[in-house]
Amino acid sequence: MKCIVVRPANYFGPYDKIGEGSHVIPALIERALSKEDPFVVWGTGENVKDLIYVEDVALGIKEAMKRDTTPVNIGSGKGYKVKEIAKIILELTSNQDRKIYFDSSKPDAIMYRVLDTRKSGFIPQTDLREAIKKTIEWHKSRKIHV
Repeated sequence: MKCIVVRPANYFGPYDKIGEGSHVIPALIERALSKEDPFVVWGTGENVKDLIYVEDVALGIKEAMKRDTTPVNIGSGKGYKVKEIAKIILELTSNQDRKIYFDSSKPDAIMYRVLDTRKSGFIPQTDLREAIKKTIEWHKSRKIHV
C-alpha cells in the first residue's frame, strides 16, 4: 500500500474550532464580529505564520497523492505577521477604526513558521485576503454576533 506523509501549515476556514483553544484566525474573526474594543491580540503581533485555506489543503493532499515524494509540506510558503492578519480581519469586518492592543503578557507561540513547499509542487488557489473573506462570511452565517 502506498503511503504519504502530509504536513499542513496553519490552515483555516469554515467549521474551524471556535472558542477556547481556537487558532488565531477564527479567534480574531469571532472577536472582530463581536465588536471587541479594544481589539486584543495575544503577544507582540510579530510572530510569522504560514497560512493556507482549508480547501487548498484538500487540493494539496490530492496532488500529493500523485507524487512519490514524502513527506510533503502543504502551505502557502509565505509568512504573514499576526499583526498583518489582525489588520486584514478588522478591515474585512468593517472594524478598521478599532485600535489593536497587543498583549505581550500572552505568548507569541512560535515566532517564525513558514513551510518549504517546493517538494510539493503545489500552489494554493486562494489568496490570503479571499480566504479570510470566505471564512468571515461563514462566521457571519452562524448569526451568533448579531
